[in-house]
Amino acid sequence: MSSLIQEATIKIRQDTASNWGSENPTPLRGEWCYETDTGLVKIGDGSNNWNTLDYYVDIGTAGQVLTSNGEGSAPSMEDAAFKNDGTQNLESKGIDDNASDTAITIDSNNFVTMPNQPAFCVFLNSQQDNVTASGLTIIEFDTETFDQSGDFNTGTYTFTAPITGKYQFNISLLLKDLDENARYYYVKLITSNKDYIGANVESSELKGDPETWGLSFSVLVDMDTADTAYVKLYQREGASQTDVGTHSCFSGYLVA
Repeated sequence: MSSLIQEATIKIRQDTASNWGSENPTPLRGEWCYETDTGLVKIGDGSNNWNTLDYYVDIGTAGQVLTSNGEGSAPSMEDAAFKNDGTQNLESKGIDDNASDTAITIDSNNFVTMPNQPAFCVFLNSQQDNVTASGLTIIEFDTETFDQSGDFNTGTYTFTAPITGKYQFNISLLLKDLDENARYYYVKLITSNKDYIGANVESSELKGDPETWGLSFSVLVDMDTADTAYVKLYQREGASQTDVGTHSCFSGYLVA
């Protein structure tokens, strides 16, 4: 039985983006439809019309986008959920499309950054002298190393959570001129939901007044939107002679 081989050219439906949008057809299942002025393609599913179908593209080329804006016209790079900026840096504006700015950047070395993710690190501009004996003293973290989303107030020494989530906090205090007559010292992180007591020193067990002593601890905290967090130092009894050095720091960031 002989076979007949013939050459054929297959052409897919094509039109301009504006014509596709205005006519708004319902492509057949598996039917490829091409926009002649944008180079973008949609593939029909037999049920959704043009304006509700997503674009089918490869993100490997600068200017191409992954999803449509659902309005029947080619989405701009600024409206894209994901985009390639031409240097192989893939950027996202928010998977749920509610973000107003770039939320995630993946560069050509596969490094992922989130430039608006809450994160801060603060320290003391000058030594805080003579903390309260037999009481709690708020630590005056008045200088920022960074405050990525502007959530730390250096006037009240307080972090305010911009969104509900789990936050990692790290505290490191450099104490100077401890009093051996004080029974103990401890660091306390105070949040709206719960207080956390971390590192402590039993100064009554010491011989003489230590020149310096470091206290540090870290904790993962559950916070709601607008909850606050700040640091205090407690000294039990003794004299008000202990200072908090400028190398002390307080940092935190949103984990999940």
